[in-house]
Amino acid sequence: MESILNFDLSVFKFIEDFLWTDWFDKIVPYVTWLGDGLFWILVAVALCIPKKTRKIGIVMLLAQGIMLIANNVVLKSIFSRTRPFALFNPAVAEKCVNGYTHKGKFIEGWMNEGYLTQVADELKTYSQEFISKWLSTFHYPEHIGYPYAHGYSFPSGHTSSSFAAACGMFAATTKKQKVFGIIAVLVAALIGYTRIYLHVHYCTDVLVGAVVGILCAVGGYFAGKAIIKAIEKKIGKKIAD
Repeated sequence: MESILNFDLSVFKFIEDFLWTDWFDKIVPYVTWLGDGLFWILVAVALCIPKKTRKIGIVMLLAQGIMLIANNVVLKSIFSRTRPFALFNPAVAEKCVNGYTHKGKFIEGWMNEGYLTQVADELKTYSQEFISKWLSTFHYPEHIGYPYAHGYSFPSGHTSSSFAAACGMFAATTKKQKVFGIIAVLVAALIGYTRIYLHVHYCTDVLVGAVVGILCAVGGYFAGKAIIKAIEKKIGKKIAD
């Protein structure tokens, strides 16, 4: 596990040293918000209205539904990975459990008390040398003012959601529409990058989140085709181009 964390730490350090910039600090909270699911759902619902894009919207919604179960319900529960900002940091873990004040507003705690035990156990599992290395190298971007992210870390939900929707769009578009799918995938990749930039996810969270999202998009595409075909056969007319 230390080898994986060493990789993640090297990515954090590279971003801190070379990629943290004042201009991106200002917009990154808005870019990362696009990955919380609502944005992609609204896009999908809008695409469901015209017959010409209805298939795209249906595939995107199905991909999002599959992602919600696979990523947020199953995988996060199985792996229960500590967020990078709370790793080896009981003081931050306590804020996640008991709540804390952010920009003058109290944010309710979202983790149960078992999170404190988990962080304490991790302090016993790793060598003191590695813990010291992590704590001295990892720096949460307090200057951006982004609050601590909720829930467990692995895989990245924002990334999975974005890639599920974007890749679902790409798969369901016609040749003439592919440019929109490509743009959506690039936006999804940017959203994934913001999760590492903000230090709320490890790089490995984002990489696996992208893979999960792509697989969910594949599932949504084939499920969408089957559902549309079944409905059209039942009612005797086309509902989507």
